[in-house]
Amino acid sequence: MTNILQDTVISKKIDKELLDILLSDKIDGALFSFISSFYSLKSWNSDDLFDIYNLLKKSNSSLQQYNNWDSIAITATGGELNTRTLYVTPIIAFILSIYKPTFLQGNKAITGCGCGNFAEADIMNMLGIKMTTATNALYILQEDNLAFLHALIYHSILKKYHEIRACLGFRDIFKVASTLADPYSSSNLFLCVYSEEQLKYSASILSKRNTTHSIIVTGLDGIDEASLKGKSKLADIKGDKIEYIDFYPEDYGFHSINSLSEIGSVPDLTTECNTIIDILKNEEQGNKTQLCILNAGIALYAADVTQSIGEGINLARKTIESGDVYKKYLSLIRK
Repeated sequence: MTNILQDTVISKKIDKELLDILLSDKIDGALFSFISSFYSLKSWNSDDLFDIYNLLKKSNSSLQQYNNWDSIAITATGGELNTRTLYVTPIIAFILSIYKPTFLQGNKAITGCGCGNFAEADIMNMLGIKMTTATNALYILQEDNLAFLHALIYHSILKKYHEIRACLGFRDIFKVASTLADPYSSSNLFLCVYSEEQLKYSASILSKRNTTHSIIVTGLDGIDEASLKGKSKLADIKGDKIEYIDFYPEDYGFHSINSLSEIGSVPDLTTECNTIIDILKNEEQGNKTQLCILNAGIALYAADVTQSIGEGINLARKTIESGDVYKKYLSLIRK
């Protein structure tokens, strides 16, 4: 191990020299695995996450060109594998794009890291949504009001070590940091994380990033969205101010479920996409649709489309029931 890397690991500090190592051919898979393992096995804190966030930001020139772009970025860190709710973020993106320029950031599946055998990039591709490149994302956003950002294209470190990360067998710190470093530095952000600890760490970074309005959510029952089961935690961030909120679905007219089995898991990519279409067409009348409405309502508030979460939930429900969101989806795939 190089002296600079050894010193960096000991001090837990990311600097330009380590950045150069990570982005060059000086680092091999074993070395990258060691760095990821170090951060995953230690009890890392918000400062460690901020180091990796800055590393990803420095590694991508597009992250330095924009500041508070008038848009909302949606992204998720992945929840409990046994409760597959990946359909939620695409539904939120389709709804939001009717009202505000929307980026959905996601990746291909990383087996062994809690992602299963498919993820957002696989879903959007099967649904027929155009994939962006580093040069056409803003054109697609202007044309569709929705652009899917494949994380491997925009974060060179993730692209270079994607296969290595897939073999690590755990959810590494780079995954959490990349959700915060959306490539166009959107003014608004809706972020789903997998634990209350990650919610607090991520909130501390977004308060430094000084977004106009962002919300981070976590269900405390194994899913990385606001849940229909019991209490969820929200971090409501405006500028550098953070407000932590206990969120109960029944306070907003939802039936609180007793078990995540009442939502049901989606086992494969084809079923996942069929579920999304059914929700968009308002043909799924169960808890999956209610979960999407709940989270889309929070996202509409995060986007400043509505002035409250309650108003956002009402608008999300109306947008699905009126058929507007399905019309939006059809307009995206017919071009």
